[in-house]
Amino acid sequence: MICPHCHQFTPDNSFKCIHCGAVSKKQDGETAVEGYPVARIEKRFFKPWMLLPLALLAVLAYLFISHQNKIQSINAFNPGAEFNVETYVQKGKINIVDFYSNYCPPCRRISPLLKKLDQQRPDLVVLAVDINRKQVKGIDFFSPLARQYKLNAVPHFRIYDAEGSLVKEGQEAYMEIIGMLAAAGIRF
Repeated sequence: MICPHCHQFTPDNSFKCIHCGAVSKKQDGETAVEGYPVARIEKRFFKPWMLLPLALLAVLAYLFISHQNKIQSINAFNPGAEFNVETYVQKGKINIVDFYSNYCPPCRRISPLLKKLDQQRPDLVVLAVDINRKQVKGIDFFSPLARQYKLNAVPHFRIYDAEGSLVKEGQEAYMEIIGMLAAAGIRF
């Protein structure tokens, strides 16, 4: 029996609790402790510990959905810092280098389209380069990387051919990419 006063388990079904000494008596099929109201124990299906797996599932779903269309940059370890993009260009494939900022709406709009293009065309690779330094909010045109490549607008594209030579850059490269997207059936 569970004592309604101290809520401890008494191994026998006597009317005196071995923990607190409270005496209970039967009243209309319910047990009551002298001087205390009848405690009703309701059995519920839902337990507070059940919230933990639900909260964990919600966090995992949020992370999956939020990172699903995010660009993975090749300079994620140190965004905005100077480095040579040409070292990441893959020989034997057409390389599209996308200089972007997470604070740029056109960049966020075109990134999932470039991802689809990259998945559809095995002869092509998209390299995303984040121009923003970690501590800067807004588009960071004063980052060392943006100054190195003289960027004054994003998204800024560079297209390299299969030999690794720069073929097109800037607006010319942008128009070429729009043509590639249209040819692949990806609507802009």
